[in-house]
Amino acid sequence: MVDVSPTAGMLGPGIDASRDPHRIFLDACRENGVRPDTIRGPRRDKWIVTIRRSIAELLFNTGLLSYSEIGRMLGGRHHTTIMSLLNPEMNARRKARK
Repeated sequence: MVDVSPTAGMLGPGIDASRDPHRIFLDACRENGVRPDTIRGPRRDKWIVTIRRSIAELLFNTGLLSYSEIGRMLGGRHHTTIMSLLNPEMNARRKARK
């Protein structure tokens, strides 16, 4: 089966999710050819948000970090921002109600 999710292929096989979360973050940045400062920065370009979402998912799925800790690692973002990154369906339902 082919993975057609928006984050498919963003995080390669070279990232070992059982390691230190900071190392996971740096490896994911390297694999995607983006500087950590770009991911932590304020820009919201679609390609940056897609990589940021992939990294947040990877970090959350390790079970080592809370939403708040992931937010701090991704540039001081609020925990609700991370929750929104990880649950795009919730955002779509919220927008549909408006």
